[in-house]
Amino acid sequence: MRSLCHLRPLTALAVGVTLLVAPTLRAAQPAAHSWSPRPATYGVVEEQDVPIEMSDGTTLSANIFRPAGKDGKPAAGRFPVLLVQTPYNKNSQDPHSDYLVERGYIDVIVDVRGAGSSGGTFDSWGTRQQLDSKELVAWCAAQPWSTGDVGLHGESWYAINQLLTAAQQPPALKAIFPVVPTGDNYRSVLPGGYLTSLFVFDILDPAEASTPPGYTADDPVRAVETLGTRPASIGNAMDYNVATMMGGSTAYDGPYYRATSPLWLIDKIKTPTFLVGGWYDALSQRDAPRLFTELQQRHVPVKLLMGPWYHTTAGQGLPVDGVPTIDELQLRWFDHYVRGIPDPGLNESPPVTYYRLGQDKFETASTWPVRDVDYTAAALSGSNTMTWDRGSGAADVLPWQPASGACTRSTYIGTFGLAPSTPCESDDSVNDRTGLTYDLPLKHGLDLTGPMSAHLFVSSSRTDAFVTLHLEDVDPATGQADELTSGWDTLSFRALDRDRSDRLGSAGLLPFHPYTKASVETISSGKVYDWWVEIRPVAAHIPAGHLLRLSITTSDAVRFLPTAPNLAASVGSVLSVYHDAEHPSTIVLPVTGN
Repeated sequence: MRSLCHLRPLTALAVGVTLLVAPTLRAAQPAAHSWSPRPATYGVVEEQDVPIEMSDGTTLSANIFRPAGKDGKPAAGRFPVLLVQTPYNKNSQDPHSDYLVERGYIDVIVDVRGAGSSGGTFDSWGTRQQLDSKELVAWCAAQPWSTGDVGLHGESWYAINQLLTAAQQPPALKAIFPVVPTGDNYRSVLPGGYLTSLFVFDILDPAEASTPPGYTADDPVRAVETLGTRPASIGNAMDYNVATMMGGSTAYDGPYYRATSPLWLIDKIKTPTFLVGGWYDALSQRDAPRLFTELQQRHVPVKLLMGPWYHTTAGQGLPVDGVPTIDELQLRWFDHYVRGIPDPGLNESPPVTYYRLGQDKFETASTWPVRDVDYTAAALSGSNTMTWDRGSGAADVLPWQPASGACTRSTYIGTFGLAPSTPCESDDSVNDRTGLTYDLPLKHGLDLTGPMSAHLFVSSSRTDAFVTLHLEDVDPATGQADELTSGWDTLSFRALDRDRSDRLGSAGLLPFHPYTKASVETISSGKVYDWWVEIRPVAAHIPAGHLLRLSITTSDAVRFLPTAPNLAASVGSVLSVYHDAEHPSTIVLPVTGN
């Protein structure tokens, strides 16, 4: 994956799409630890297209936003600096924060090499760009208007870049605040060799690379020099995209993805980190909690906030339940770790704050996964049922359905929360008819909190198969099937890396698949395979009297696109799902509070 360059432009469209946030957040409650944000004390003054030379001679371009006095000129003195690195052209997609500048921070927004107004060849998160990040932090710390202390902020691509910058361990970097990041780029964008909707935006990279610099009119000579670097960027993007779609080496996990994914560099990240993720976000649903767990185990100061958000709606509905707005959370984090203001309440507050779907409230915890989880297996069984006991019955048969998934919440997750709202957003019942469903009646309310998985026994009539698993809360009175979370995988990629897989109590496994080309298995038609499929974590309450449904479909039309080899191996296939005594297909659930 070369970039997620077009997520930020889509984010700008989300301002008017307020109906897409899932549950309505409740009115705010008093915070457990008394804290209130400082008032704005400055104006904002901007300096555009400031050149910054990297160690290899490439010139990057920055817009600098400084606190201003009443005369509109930069305020006297030194201020801590916040840095955002962007591939979107800072002059058209501006991620700076007036809120933070007005409270005494300098915000430096830099076009990364090969993008916007910066020179060089674009190489999303590559080795040279990661070195640029370290040099930019040092540059920010060395300026005469800087205190020498630097923080990083921003969402999506900016958030991933923050974590990669922290892994470079620049001495001046004091804190980061990644909003909706991914931690494992391959597993977010190309899981099992299927191209997610995130990859579709990579195809637009050549257009992004062709954007004229912001200083074209004022400095045409420099602009021509900068544009002269663009053909290499365009060529690299096209080569990558075509090779991946055709099933080349970049369709598999390997050195490039691991060198550019924060979870593979986690041992190098020592910087205090505040992570924000969304239960309906394609990037952060899985990875923000994983990043938190890994950093907490390494004793890095870290906090996690998970809300009912899509990729473009993070923080919408705040403040509520004592949870401040994202702006206020950033201010408090940076005031303490960058500015150095003592804040005992920040350290004493619970490390994890998460929203429970179905009860529409935020809860707190000291760890993730939360303590006292009872990982419990529910068995698939005949007559479209699930049971807490053993499954039974003959195998169920599912023909290939390439349009499955279009009428599900996955469409809204795959389009980052920007698709026009329809009943499909909160009701998968129409789509469920295109697959297999297994219902578990609930005599009592059920709380699910954490990661989960399915252990399936399947066979395919062809040489591969793809499944999407939708976990749904079904109201039997109306038939509405509200999707809580989902998982997906490709059968030929089913190999397990057991050292990286996690135990889910005694009930099962949270699988980690290598997804390397060497790990891909040749699938024999008609042979039964046991297959662990990861299901993304969630915190949800399913009321008594409702049904917990597992829906199995053979595609997810909006969210996933097969590579050419995967399509050829699966088209027209018939999938059989077994659940007899010899082949006990189950789903492993993180039950809490019961």
